[in-house]
Amino acid sequence: MKAYRICFFNDLTNDSGHVFHCCQRIIEIRSAKSQDRAIKAAKRRFARRESISHWHIRAHSIAIEEIGLRAD
Repeated sequence: MKAYRICFFNDLTNDSGHVFHCCQRIIEIRSAKSQDRAIKAAKRRFARRESISHWHIRAHSIAIEEIGLRAD
């Protein structure tokens, strides 16, 4: 099993119109069979922690990073 770090990003605009790509939350999935499963689990966890029905309400994109192998 592999461990993953999933970052949820939102695009914010300042008063001058400059867009910033800001990290809203980082979710670590410590054990997943695949990258796809890690992303699905992180999306569910993000929505639950933010008390929203869908992760896309508070974030526009995600980035995933493998952070290690877990010996099972």
